[in-house]
Amino acid sequence: PYVNTALVLIIAACLFTWLGCSTSGQKFIYMDLTQPVSASESGRIGIEPFMDARQGTGDGYVGYRRLLDQSQETYFVSGFDLGRSLTRTAGKFLKMRGFETEEVQFEKSADKLGKDFTGYDFLVGGTINQLEMAAQKKTGRTHVDLNISITIYVMDMAAQSLKTQPMSY
Repeated sequence: PYVNTALVLIIAACLFTWLGCSTSGQKFIYMDLTQPVSASESGRIGIEPFMDARQGTGDGYVGYRRLLDQSQETYFVSGFDLGRSLTRTAGKFLKMRGFETEEVQFEKSADKLGKDFTGYDFLVGGTINQLEMAAQKKTGRTHVDLNISITIYVMDMAAQSLKTQPMSY
């Protein structure tokens, strides 16, 4: 009887692992850096909070994963503020690179900066145009589609020039 019970428990554990340990509903993720970054730079950067300009999504929405039973997990960033999460992560990255950072607000136009931002080497900001993960759980694997479109603004204070860099994946 103990062997049968142990065997049933082992099979149940294997099936549970094989089918996935997921349940439908809301899931929260914490955005953070996962790779070490070397401190090889110096200077002072003002970071403007990233603006979430996505249409038709809820606050903090990141995406979903459809499960085997066709129910759905829906993912949000903790705090329901994707712009803040990306700003915090970008700031952490820049600090790890060796920069001193501070949150600022700036108009993305070289002629409107004036003397308000003396002491900064760069000002950085961004707009989240699209960010969504759509995943489908399959037996033994998960298929993931990731759509990202972010516009990064970098103001070089010494050159008084603004660079706009669209990024898509």
